[in-house]
Amino acid sequence: MKSIKVFEAYFYWYAEQCIEGGYIVTINERKALRGILQAFIEGKSIMIFGGNGTGKTLLFELLKRIVHPKSGLKFRSRNVLDTVLDFNTRGHECFRDDQKSSVFYDDLGSEDRGYWYGDKVEVFEKLIQFRYDNWRSNNLRTFFTSNLTLDELLTKYGSRCRYRIKEQYYQVVLNGESKRNLKNFKGFAPINHKTILSKEDAEWNAYYEAHKKQRQNMPVQEIKGGIGSQLKKQWEDLNKDKHEATRI
Repeated sequence: MKSIKVFEAYFYWYAEQCIEGGYIVTINERKALRGILQAFIEGKSIMIFGGNGTGKTLLFELLKRIVHPKSGLKFRSRNVLDTVLDFNTRGHECFRDDQKSSVFYDDLGSEDRGYWYGDKVEVFEKLIQFRYDNWRSNNLRTFFTSNLTLDELLTKYGSRCRYRIKEQYYQVVLNGESKRNLKNFKGFAPINHKTILSKEDAEWNAYYEAHKKQRQNMPVQEIKGGIGSQLKKQWEDLNKDKHEATRI
């Protein structure tokens, strides 16, 4: 996992590629942004509140592009209005489209109610509960932005969501000057993500391949030195402890 200082520097570097002069924030905004980035790399779900144009959506658009496509931090983006329209056609089944992914929903609370067999349904009340269960079972995250306050969301979706939101989400209010009409926005710059294996990664991959061959009763070449062999010993010690515990 990247340290917050490294990830924060990477975020601001990429923002400079997209925005002339970079992602300019006040001291208070920088503190809030650091908290968001910290929560993001720690694998937490995030819910950001704030007024129009405070950079909530832009933040996630930047994050989505700097994350490696094979990283566990990657996520999909979904439109809340499209989600409701999809629900009107397929019902709760549409939630399952993303049950194996982390998802970002922008502008929570702006959508209308959905309809299912003639009944009005608060779709995102159901979705918040579905994503909560998915988070508890599979540790898959959900990200929301909203122009409403938490109390306004709870009035809309009901008090049942209160404890789920409190338990699951890192919550933050993002205020400041509007970033919606950035005249210096150059567009999202492409990033050439490369898979760079360190020496330790290479040794661990070599041990993993050797372990697969061993399970298939194939010849195994001994691996020496480095953290790869250390991990191998830890793995063997762990299995040894399990066998001894079984005998006891």
